[in-house]
Formats: sequence, structure tokens, C-alpha cells
Amino acid sequence: MERRAVFDLASTDSASDAAAGDAEVGRTKERIERHIRRRAIDGGTPGGRRRFGWLCPDPRSGRKINMRRDPEEWPVLREMIEAALRGTSWNEIARRLNAREIRTASGNRWSGATVRQALTNPVMCGYRAIHGNLVHDPATGLPVVGQWDAPAAAEE
Repeated sequence: MERRAVFDLASTDSASDAAAGDAEVGRTKERIERHIRRRAIDGGTPGGRRRFGWLCPDPRSGRKINMRRDPEEWPVLREMIEAALRGTSWNEIARRLNAREIRTASGNRWSGATVRQALTNPVMCGYRAIHGNLVHDPATGLPVVGQWDAPAAAEE
């Protein structure tokens, strides 16, 4: 309906324009949230930037981002997981990676925080979380298992 409305560009009544803009922003956010949730329930790969341990996308083969393991980084990722399971601190894992000059997926040095964020993400065991909550299958109530390679089991 607002598309048929005539807007007076010379008008100083910006309150109604701002309200219309705010409403459109709200509708856009809702559409994005629905799309993210639908993709998560379908087990689609988590988007965003490339994560350490996974290959970048390849449109020719149909590989999406963060879907298949990177043969060079995967063993390092498993080392990180195993060190954490043995009780090694996040900072110590980061120190060891930096000593070996292994960089994050974005090319930065590791910190304890980046190690923690990487290893505690549910993506590591094939699960998805939205706003900190695991995504569950509406039919079974079980966590949705994604279609990407996962370096750790849920028990780990």
C-alpha cells in the first residue's frame, strides 16, 4: 500500500517516513531470521566467513562454504580439539599454534578467545545454534545434524 502513496519530497514531515522505514527494516529482519532458521532446520551449511579447518566455496563443484574439510587444516583442528579435551587452556593452545606460525582462517594470530570461540561452536560436532540455542528438528525434537564435515563427536 505504501508503494502507491505519493511522497512529498519537500515535506518536513519525516516522522511518517521514519516509521515506514523502521517497519520495513523490521520486516527485512524477520525474513532473514526465517531464512536462517529454515536453512538450519534443513541441515544447510552455516554461512558467513570461512572457518578454520574447512575449504572455501567452489561454485563449479557445488561446494558451499564451511562444508568440506581442508586437508591441511583439519589435522591441526583435531589437535586443537584433543588438546582442549586433555585440559590444555585456550591460551596455551593459541600459544602453540602461534609458535608454529599457524594462522586463523582470516590470516590472524590466534588468541585464547579465538580458540575458545572456534572449539566451543556447535558446528564442530555438526550442530547449529541460533542466538546461542541449538536448532532442533520440529518433528523429532532432536538437534539437527548438518550436512557438513564435523571434526568432533557431540560427546567430545
